[in-house]
Amino acid sequence: MRRVEQPGCRQSPKILSEFVALCGRAVRLHRRCGRSRSAAAESGVCHAEARAGRKSAAASSAAAAAAAAAAAAAASSSSAGAQDPTDLADKRNEQSEQRKRLLPWQPKVSQRELQAYLHQVREKFLGARAAAAAAGDTDSLAGLPRPIHESVAVLKAHLYISLAELQMKREDEIARYPMTKGRSERVECTPAELLYRAMLPSVPQYMIALLKILLAAAPTSKSKTESINLSMELLQEDLPSSLSNSQRLSTDVNRHKEVIAKSVSGFLLLLLKHLKLSHVYQFEYIAQHLVFANCIPLILKFFNQNIAGYVQNSNRLSGFEFPECLFRPDDFELSEDFASATTGCSWRNMFTCLCLARVLNKLAKAKHSRTMMLVVFKSAPIIKRALRVRHPMLQLYLLKLLKLQTKYLGRQWRKVNMNLMSCIYEKIRHRLTDDWAFANDLDARPWDFQSKECSLRNAVDRFNHRRYGLGDPALPKATNRLTTI
Repeated sequence: MRRVEQPGCRQSPKILSEFVALCGRAVRLHRRCGRSRSAAAESGVCHAEARAGRKSAAASSAAAAAAAAAAAAAASSSSAGAQDPTDLADKRNEQSEQRKRLLPWQPKVSQRELQAYLHQVREKFLGARAAAAAAGDTDSLAGLPRPIHESVAVLKAHLYISLAELQMKREDEIARYPMTKGRSERVECTPAELLYRAMLPSVPQYMIALLKILLAAAPTSKSKTESINLSMELLQEDLPSSLSNSQRLSTDVNRHKEVIAKSVSGFLLLLLKHLKLSHVYQFEYIAQHLVFANCIPLILKFFNQNIAGYVQNSNRLSGFEFPECLFRPDDFELSEDFASATTGCSWRNMFTCLCLARVLNKLAKAKHSRTMMLVVFKSAPIIKRALRVRHPMLQLYLLKLLKLQTKYLGRQWRKVNMNLMSCIYEKIRHRLTDDWAFANDLDARPWDFQSKECSLRNAVDRFNHRRYGLGDPALPKATNRLTTI
């Protein structure tokens, strides 16, 4: 049977092949798109996993670091207890070396200096009226700049209130409120109080007598012109005249002078120290009478000699020196081996110089009128010569005396003696507001010297009358005016 061919059947294989090719191409495109979507999804998952991994790794590394730090701290704390003693000794040596590089003193500031500083800055930044209104107030800093606040904080950190300031404040309160404050006062019967009460009526005579004895025992004194002649008092009438006896008498006289000078200087120092501890006005009363009896020029006269040779010269009599005199027999006879020679150091003479330097410091400290006496008597070259004695404590008190008068000695003296200025700065305690090297201090005005001395005398007289009934309060107060003389 013949198949009937329809129109277009010959072209169907061609169309079918084209259709198959298009389908294959679509399938390939679909597969390619599927693979791209899966790759994108897989890459997103990988990125998320990578971020999570990084976060977990950071957390784990932080935890590991914390654990390592804790372990190191525990190890250091456990090893600190069992540290080698040599390491501890090395650390202590390093700390001691660091302390040696620092200054050996700690600066101080008094309440009066703090008030003066606040008054000055208030007058500068706020005006004179505001400074006068806030006088005595050390807490309010309103209106002052920030650097002034820091300065005041530094001053308050080094604030030092001495026992003398507390006692003077107490006396001012008693003078202001005598009916309440005065009746509540209780005076302790200490040995210093009993001594002061016994010697109070005749203090001027006692001080003059002590200074006369010290003048007679001074190495530079001349026995013919002094009121006390030690040679005549030590001369024995039954002593045969010979060369050995005259030499022994000369040695004995010099030895007695050294012993007397040591005794008087030590007594004056102990008297001033114990009375200052008892009450500051008791100390000031004794110090005033020592100044009135010319104690300052007398001590300067004592130092105006060859101090280096004085502390080396020793006048000794065998059997009469301490502690040999405690063990000598009753039938002891003086032999010929007495000594008057230059030795390494005579501690008796060194003690005398040290006590006199400390007494002079106590008389002139914080007293501008007495400091001017040191300047008038030209004590700077005398003290400078005494510094040749290589004794640390003696040099310390001599440098303190130079520090008191440095501002009055002039620029040329400071320029020539810069080594002394360096020693003063290095060895002596300073106050933060102390202008010791230059004459810019407000308290160093010459016209205020006598007024402060007179106000101190009035306070001391009021104290003696109130506590001991000495003096007449009806008498006019001491002043420095010529019209009251």
